[in-house]
This record gives sequence, structure tokens and C-alpha cells, in this order.
Amino acid sequence: MPSPATPHQPNHDKRKLSDLERRAIYETLLGRSNNGRIAHGEYTTTTATFQCHWKTVARIWKRGQESLRNGSVDAVVIARFKGNSGPKVQRSPSDIRAAVKAVPLVARQILRSVAEHSGAPKTTLKTTKEAA
Repeated sequence: MPSPATPHQPNHDKRKLSDLERRAIYETLLGRSNNGRIAHGEYTTTTATFQCHWKTVARIWKRGQESLRNGSVDAVVIARFKGNSGPKVQRSPSDIRAAVKAVPLVARQILRSVAEHSGAPKTTLKTTKEAA
């Protein structure tokens, strides 16, 4: 147990909950609810169980209740981000390799000069090199 002098460290976990975890959170809250109302402190206890933020738990409950009000047979609490989430690829690895091969051999000795001559950022060159 931490001493009173030790400040509480909040959990800033940025992970995304899986659909099974979202369903489990909703069903936990459903079991603790009374006629669709959540008692004071239930979000916090559910948060401790699933190690996520209380607002995440509240959003999952709200989405499930709204889907039922809109006529869904089952509460829909699955994640909305599906498929193409994240940054879009601007340069393919083959384009980067071609740009690097176009750089003269003398200028290929240092990553900074390769980036300058090829027009690709150093970070892109480094990640492409590590992936190969």
C-alpha cells in the first residue's frame, strides 16, 4: 500500500478496448443497474476492474442504451474504428528504395545527406531500413 506522502499515479493507458472487453463492461454495468439507472460509484468500480478511464465506461453504457432505444434487439457497443484507421502511407517502400538508389554513392554515406538528396524524411528512411 502506498504511503500517504506518495501521490496517486493515474492510469493513462491509451490502449483500445477490444469488442469482447466492451461487451463485458456493458454486461457488468447491466448487472449493477436498476431499471437502466447506474448507482453512484458504479463507473468507478467498473473502471478498477477493467483498468480504463471512467468516461470510457460511461460512453460504452450510453452507446448501449441509445442503441436499445433506437430499436436494436441487442446493445451495440462495438468499437467504431474499423479498417483503415491510422496515418495513411505517403510513400511505398519501393518508391523509397528507388529514391535512395538514385542518390549518388558518395552522398549515401550519411543518413542526413541521403534524406536531403532523396527528398524523403530521415525518419521514413530509418523505418524503411529497419523494416527491410
